[in-house]
Amino acid sequence: MMKGKFYRFHRVIKWFAIGLLAVGMFAPWGTAAIAQLPPLPTFQDITRVSNPRIRARACANLFCAPVRLDNRSILEVTSQPTISPDHPQDFDVQQRVQRIEKILMSIVAAVENPDTLGIEVGIRNDETVVYAPEQPQIQDQVIITITDFDSLHQGQSKKAIAKQWRDTIYQELYRSISERRAFQQYFWNRKLPFTLLFLGIIILSSWILWQVQKIIDRENQRIQNLSQTATDIIEADPNSDPKIIPKSRFKFGFNQIWSRLPNLSPNQKKQVIQFLRQVTQWGQIFIWLGGLAYLLYYYPATRAIGVALGGVPLSLLVYYLIVIASIKISHLSIEYSLQEWVNQSLFKYPNSQQRFLSRQITYMAALKGLASFTSYFVGILLTLNTILSSVFNIQMNEILTGVGVIGFALTYIFQSTIKDVLNGCLILWSDQYAVGDVIAVEDKSGLVEYINLYITQIRNLDGNLITIPNGSISIVENMTKNWSRVNFTIEVAYDSDIRKAMEVMKQVGEEMLQEPHWRNLILELPQVLGVDAVSHRGILVRIWITTQPVKQWEVGREFRCRVKEAFDREGIKIGIPQQTLWHQGYHHLLDQNGNHGGEFSSSVN
Repeated sequence: MMKGKFYRFHRVIKWFAIGLLAVGMFAPWGTAAIAQLPPLPTFQDITRVSNPRIRARACANLFCAPVRLDNRSILEVTSQPTISPDHPQDFDVQQRVQRIEKILMSIVAAVENPDTLGIEVGIRNDETVVYAPEQPQIQDQVIITITDFDSLHQGQSKKAIAKQWRDTIYQELYRSISERRAFQQYFWNRKLPFTLLFLGIIILSSWILWQVQKIIDRENQRIQNLSQTATDIIEADPNSDPKIIPKSRFKFGFNQIWSRLPNLSPNQKKQVIQFLRQVTQWGQIFIWLGGLAYLLYYYPATRAIGVALGGVPLSLLVYYLIVIASIKISHLSIEYSLQEWVNQSLFKYPNSQQRFLSRQITYMAALKGLASFTSYFVGILLTLNTILSSVFNIQMNEILTGVGVIGFALTYIFQSTIKDVLNGCLILWSDQYAVGDVIAVEDKSGLVEYINLYITQIRNLDGNLITIPNGSISIVENMTKNWSRVNFTIEVAYDSDIRKAMEVMKQVGEEMLQEPHWRNLILELPQVLGVDAVSHRGILVRIWITTQPVKQWEVGREFRCRVKEAFDREGIKIGIPQQTLWHQGYHHLLDQNGNHGGEFSSSVN
């Protein structure tokens, strides 16, 4: 066993050393190559994919659109809305952007040495322009004309805008030309080796995560084996304590995890392991997707593909991972915290175990639902923000501005739902009922199967599932909170010994209390309250039996059966309704001998 462990550890160390050796082999050229690397794309670069048709946006009474070079936004130009019915309103600004980008790309393609590049500000046709003067490889040409709309949008003079755009255009052109020149000059001795090294790092990282997955799978199998062993021991000896089962050494950091969370159940440990397994799987996808996106971004010719691959898809993947991680972590935290709360509460109230377990199940379902809803809501907002800003060029703050008014209307429309949520919070806070309780709401009653902040679901005796909005619950009758009671009544005949009947009932209750099964269900000695009513039906005797929650029906059925058998043995009769009939004398009611000619009475049982 130890030899196998050492062999696996040796393999990890060996491959790690090979990775370090690979890095060392390229160390002589590494610094120079890294110096040629483009900077990492900004958030704006990776979340706004180049699209020649969909990128303009409305800004006040104008339309604005970014000018891009190598898929990097360098400046923003404006134009008035297009009036022609044959074109969309942003047609003019789109045409202007395309002309500027075409000129910029022609300069990049023509100039071989960026040091010879020159960009100036001048006046052409009484307009302030940024232009490229005549120089090697290119002729004098205007790059962009600063308009009144640009000055209005920027809030600066045309001359100030021209100087600012001149510096920006020069820097971006110099950068693009330098990247293409470096690609041609250093492809074989720098670019290609760096690409291979980067691919090697991706493969090595993915392989390490794959090895971690194998370790996680082995730990999962070990916990399953321990759980099965505990089950076998408990089935063989119900009085055994599962904590005495020996535990093997946890590997590769799992012992630190379990030691910091000592009260985790086997099921919760499985959830932790499954979460770590998902993290490593999605980590591999993130490494490959992000690595390939950067490699494509590394080369100017494929930079647009790199931004497209590493922009929206990578952002959505990150959002998905954040949502899944937040749900898993919040659910585990809720389970762990509620379990700790139950354990601490049982020290103070040891006789309320069933109640706290019911509240634990109820709170767990409600809090998990709230955590999942919040995580999904935030994830949807992030996803919509990315898609709208990248594909449709709509900013989220523009939508949220109108959402405030819409939200007020929705609040009025969905006021019943809000009422359900508020009342659900009060129900949980005041512990009116929990999962497993038997309740009655108006004319509906049944066992509570599910409760969250919106609804309560109960199942009646016919097996029908009844869903009740929490907002409609004003008065609720809980028949099983903390303890329950058998309210048993029986009518004894007039000619029976009532004292003996009550003594027999008391003896039946005491006999049940002596039996192990019923002793666990009956909390107190049955109380014979005595005679509650005397009527024509008989003498009504009442007895109370306090039981565990929800056990009053089981105890009551057995008690009734035993009382009937005991009464039969002792000759005690059950009450029978009695009536007395009075008849006034009529001639047609006389018998054949004419013996009765007046009133007579008869007693009928």
